[in-house]
Amino acid sequence: MKVIYKYQLHIGFPTALYFPNKGKIVKFGIQNGYPMAWVEIDHDQKLPDSIQYFVVGTGIDFDDNGFEYFDSVIDAVNGFVWHMYVLKGKENA
Repeated sequence: MKVIYKYQLHIGFPTALYFPNKGKIVKFGIQNGYPMAWVEIDHDQKLPDSIQYFVVGTGIDFDDNGFEYFDSVIDAVNGFVWHMYVLKGKENA
């Protein structure tokens, strides 16, 4: 059985999301001014899992260090555009 959970994301530095079972990011968006990831968790896959990611704003220098582009969102409240990168091989695992 699968379920989707929402996680608030940090901005500006590599971070990991940890799950009790296998997880896959299905959506990156803004909710109430905060960057969020919606993650599909597979309760039939009983192995702990994690996804490493970082979120960066437009015009900010960064080093991808093995990460690859996942998605971008526009914050309709303040006009910022945020870009999400995930560690290669984990975005559609």
